[in-house]
Amino acid sequence: MKPIKKIDISAMKKADTICLRTVTVSPGVYTSTVECSKKKSDSNPFEDNYIFNVDHKYNPIPFNKDRFCFEMFNMYDWDLSPLKTAISLLREDDTIQLVWYKDAGNTEDLKKNDFVSDHLYLEIIRKGEVKYNFLLSVSTGRDNSARMIKCYR
Repeated sequence: MKPIKKIDISAMKKADTICLRTVTVSPGVYTSTVECSKKKSDSNPFEDNYIFNVDHKYNPIPFNKDRFCFEMFNMYDWDLSPLKTAISLLREDDTIQLVWYKDAGNTEDLKKNDFVSDHLYLEIIRKGEVKYNFLLSVSTGRDNSARMIKCYR
């Protein structure tokens, strides 16, 4: 597990945009990152980006091992954001895990209309145990290239 550092927490608190991403490097091998971006302003003419690695908990709905998957979530609006709350609870040496659930919210009505529902949770692990678990996003829509969790060959 990769513990969070003070600089990671600081980057998340100062970011205008946060992108959570898990990418299949090879079948069964994943890399998960948090990308924090700060837009340029009158006092800072440069856009800043900070990226760090986090852990990924394997999806309980297994992917086909021959496929590569790409999972992504962007947070632009901080008002009433569960991610803002999660960041405020982070402490140095905590670990965060991204937990992606493909088709987790599917119902018969969604399936009948060719819709899917993916979920993203963030777990904060402190001293080896899950301390907090946040539902960050539910993405419901047609099964196409715009969905939160995409698998391809």
